[in-house]
Amino acid sequence: MSLIPPPVPEETVAPDLESHRKAEDVNTDSDQPLPRAPPRGVAPFPVFGSGFHHVSPRARNGELSLQATLENENTYYTMEIEVGTPGQKINVHLDTGSSDLWVIASNNPNCATNHEEHKLAQQGEEQFIKCGEDSGVFNYNKSSTYHENNTNFHVSYGDDTYARGRYGMDQLVMGDVRIDNASFGIADSANSTIGVFGIGFKLFEQTKANADYFSPEKAYENVPILLKRQGKTKSVSYSLWLNHPESTSGNIIFGGIDHKRYIGDLQKIPVINSVAEGEKPFKMTVILSQMTVRQHKGKEVTVLSGNTPAMLDSGSINTMMPHTVIQMVAKAVGAVYSRDDAAYIQECRLVNNEGTVAFNFSGILLEVPFKGLMQPLRDAEGHIYEFENGEQACELYMTPSQEVILGDTVLRSAYVVYDLDNYEIALAPAKYNVPEDEHDYEVIKNRIPRAKKAPQYTNSKIDPNGPTINSRAQFSPVQTPASTDLVAPKDLE
Repeated sequence: MSLIPPPVPEETVAPDLESHRKAEDVNTDSDQPLPRAPPRGVAPFPVFGSGFHHVSPRARNGELSLQATLENENTYYTMEIEVGTPGQKINVHLDTGSSDLWVIASNNPNCATNHEEHKLAQQGEEQFIKCGEDSGVFNYNKSSTYHENNTNFHVSYGDDTYARGRYGMDQLVMGDVRIDNASFGIADSANSTIGVFGIGFKLFEQTKANADYFSPEKAYENVPILLKRQGKTKSVSYSLWLNHPESTSGNIIFGGIDHKRYIGDLQKIPVINSVAEGEKPFKMTVILSQMTVRQHKGKEVTVLSGNTPAMLDSGSINTMMPHTVIQMVAKAVGAVYSRDDAAYIQECRLVNNEGTVAFNFSGILLEVPFKGLMQPLRDAEGHIYEFENGEQACELYMTPSQEVILGDTVLRSAYVVYDLDNYEIALAPAKYNVPEDEHDYEVIKNRIPRAKKAPQYTNSKIDPNGPTINSRAQFSPVQTPASTDLVAPKDLE
């Protein structure tokens, strides 16, 4: 999720974690992978599952990793956690593009409290949000383990949502895994309907938003770091598998990999700092070497080339690109721009099943089908718009931006392993339709197991002249909609 720096808060200090640490790292000399048996306690149907599960029995010399089921909410992926004592169940939006966990406080003045306000919230009116119905809110007065730490919290995102309040510390429970004294934001005021579980680098935490990003002075240990610190994982790492676009769930594994969920070999590339060369990265940014469009097998057109920084962001449903690149992709899929909807739209039935957009990351080729980038155009309640001829409308999930951000529409085609300890990311094409009881788990310890370096691993310098965009790309003729006029779902009833 793309962040906007907040205003300078008063009395901003780093949360005091040293005095609250409960455990140290667990060490082991064993290098054997976890068993291939399914995780203990995983639900037979992941669509109904939630929370974390151990991927192995506890008695494995400390070799632990954690798996959580992610729910596909059409616009974001969520997971369930429990906060406080007794635990209060809360759904949060998983986000590799930010680094703070924050939840909505029960006293948020934007929460709808009566039938009329709930109706307005359902219609998307910004002055009210649904609190508790879908995600849950946190009442810190009801937790016996909650601690204040006198630290202000404020975060803003590119979609104009915000959260404002303070940092606190409490116990987090994920399935049967407990994390003690975790720091997180408590939003006394927010216009978002759900909290965010930011799992990025600690240098991108909001305690540092107005400080020097490359100084650790104001950073604190966020959840991925605490998992390692308290012996739950062997490394600060996780693997993300968002599953097929039509699937209702995917999963994330902290500290481990499931080798059954990708095709071919894992290849790794360095995470880079796109702001200050040579400094430690603070965002999940890698080099995008080239981007090509393939309408049919054997024919491809390069639309972007030159080493370009690209952020891998599970918190963004859209993929963000320079406008000219989006125009080229839209041309290839036959999508036309609708001013009313501020989007490129096409009849879903006309989207080419063979077409792909290929992303080249330092020699790693990831192909995303047109069907993955074109998603049904929905209203606030999830109903699909139709053209006047009765055909369902799809929109191109790409947003104009000078910064390249690859969101869920791209990440769903990949199995992505984030190694925060070593500033590396490994990629492979995602494997779908895997039987739920087939797994091949392995713990991530010092390095990403079974991952080799990408062919151009060392070519990580950003092109100083920016990307080269082929604005004159030519494509085969494609049928386009006869009109951009759409029928609202409410008018179809």
